[in-house]
Amino acid sequence: MKLSIKILSVLVALVMVFSVCGGFSAGAAGKLTSIKIVTEPNQLKFYKGSDWDYGKWNQPDDFSPWEWVPGSSISFLRNPGSGYYQDAGMINAEGLVIEASYSDGTKKTIKYKETKKSDGTYSQNIILSPEKGIYKVGKMKVEVWLLEDYRYYDTYEIEIINGTKPTREMGDINNDSKVNSRDALILLQYSVGLATLDKTQKQYADMNGDKKYNSSDALEVLQKAVGK
Repeated sequence: MKLSIKILSVLVALVMVFSVCGGFSAGAAGKLTSIKIVTEPNQLKFYKGSDWDYGKWNQPDDFSPWEWVPGSSISFLRNPGSGYYQDAGMINAEGLVIEASYSDGTKKTIKYKETKKSDGTYSQNIILSPEKGIYKVGKMKVEVWLLEDYRYYDTYEIEIINGTKPTREMGDINNDSKVNSRDALILLQYSVGLATLDKTQKQYADMNGDKKYNSSDALEVLQKAVGK
């Protein structure tokens, strides 16, 4: 009988120890402490009529498709009814990479990703919002943050242009109407898995026509940038 009581006491003690340790483990999970942009999105310039217009996206009810309503505010034409700021459309953030730091010393590198949902809209793993809550013509900041804690964010600069988009040249991967070292950098980052290219960007990145997008194309982009 005494042996049984001793065994039972040991078992109870072990359960308590594991419970306490488990509580410490759960409580020690790292909390977000900072957001840092590692790679800015590929597109930093946005033109009226092709990227944005004056108005907003509206959904009459939960089951109706989103519709465009003319207005005075700037909204993006890409993926209406998508993202966190649904009525302002979804800004193109392909190529964005951030580093999230946590209180336990860990860090995560996160690439921007959009996921199409069953209702046809998209969710984002990285949230983007206009600084001061509105998009405006000219240069401005865009805030980048995570849903787990909106207090921590980083910013990058875009330019919203009230004009027609110029004809695009081969090598202009980020579609900013220039062929320069930034385009070559995007290609190099893509070649090592640090950036993504959509179908259109690949068309302008394939400088030698071999259906590959690597350092050889990046070299040709640089040569074009300096006039060689």
